[in-house]
Amino acid sequence: MESTKKPYQALAAGIFLPGLGHLYAGDKRGAAFSFVAVTACFAVGLWLADWRVFAFSNSLFSGVFKNLPIHLLPEAVNFGETTVAWIMQPESADPDRARLLRLPISTEHLGLTLTGLSGYLNAILAADACWLVARDNLSEKRGRQLTGRPAISALLTWLVPGLGHAREGRGRIGALVGFGVIGIYVMGLWFSDFRGVDRSQLYWWWAGEAGFGGASLVLTPLLGPLALEHDVDTVDLGITLLCIAGLLNVVAMTQAYTLGEKRALDAEPGVTPGGTA
Repeated sequence: MESTKKPYQALAAGIFLPGLGHLYAGDKRGAAFSFVAVTACFAVGLWLADWRVFAFSNSLFSGVFKNLPIHLLPEAVNFGETTVAWIMQPESADPDRARLLRLPISTEHLGLTLTGLSGYLNAILAADACWLVARDNLSEKRGRQLTGRPAISALLTWLVPGLGHAREGRGRIGALVGFGVIGIYVMGLWFSDFRGVDRSQLYWWWAGEAGFGGASLVLTPLLGPLALEHDVDTVDLGITLLCIAGLLNVVAMTQAYTLGEKRALDAEPGVTPGGTA
């Protein structure tokens, strides 16, 4: 009997709640891993940053829609947990909330990094759940079991640009992607005097920068606390380059994922279960 499950439903479920997409796809182990990984990242970050997570943008809606946290980027891709945290924060009329939001804390850089990266991580895992459903549907139609996990290539690219392409057998392209993205990112650091990764000061720009997840995970907690003690004429150029590097890497992640899909779909096209090419 042909499956009625839809890949986009797995994607939406995974974005709504970590692991729900994998549960929909029938992968209980993947569901547990996704939930624990994303939730731990978000919860630890929220604990470290406290209410500072909500200090940098306001809701885009009013009335019954004011609790939709789509203005919190990239956390909003972990939609369910971010919504719960947004609803649970103290009311805006609470004077303690206003004081806490204005007051920087020593652990906010690591905390804001973790909550932000949880959104990217959840997007990758939701895409994995989407592929699992699509793979099962295509396996039924083609009469042979498809394999592969394109999301792993996307994850590797997010951490180290070009690594996902290398996994898919595109080493030369991976090298070009790696040198290109990392080169632009390093130029951004240089022109910003290594001050361009402070999320608390560059909230919207950092959402793009975090497309290079490996660098953001290491450098935001490390360089974010550095004070800008003198004028830097090229700081805006540096911040722009950092954001461009992150966004370019998101494109590279998408390509690595697509290459993984193509490799899985093209593998041994003449082989059927129990038969040979």
